[in-house]
Amino acid sequence: LDFLAAASYRDQLIILRKIQERHGSQFESDIDVISIASKSEVHCIVIVFVRSGKQVGSEKFFPKNVKNESSDEVLKAFIPLYYLGKNNPKMILVSHKLEDKLILESALKTKIIQSPKSDKKHYLEIAKLNAEENLKQHLISSYTKNKQLESIQKILALQKKPNYMECFDISHTMGEATTASCVVFE
Repeated sequence: LDFLAAASYRDQLIILRKIQERHGSQFESDIDVISIASKSEVHCIVIVFVRSGKQVGSEKFFPKNVKNESSDEVLKAFIPLYYLGKNNPKMILVSHKLEDKLILESALKTKIIQSPKSDKKHYLEIAKLNAEENLKQHLISSYTKNKQLESIQKILALQKKPNYMECFDISHTMGEATTASCVVFE
């Protein structure tokens, strides 16, 4: 509800898009830009898709079962899982150095750039900011869910927080047309 700040952010986004369009027209190849952000043993990987020099979209991932892994290790495992068997871009920019860069380039038949020059560096900055913001939102959401579960635990006097809940609703119309539904939370 901070309308002045929202207007300021909107104006900054408009300026950023104009800058991206100017920089984007400097090269015409297809590039995927991958960045990873980590905090509290949670990793967020963002892929920014650049086609014909323009950013056309992005995707975010929160890999599971990687709590004790470094960002480098998570990224190294993610890239082949995501790209194998797909129509890959000519170049992939990554935020971290990869030990198996040559093997990945050969397997994916694409060039992997770990330290881009200034003409492509701004895309890596955009991906990095996206990853950090998505991770922040994910952690806030997890915190909120945790607080809600603690409230349910307290209200229902449970010994521990619930991990699994099922809610049923059975209704009818004047004794006829019975309908049942079940909602599951895990």
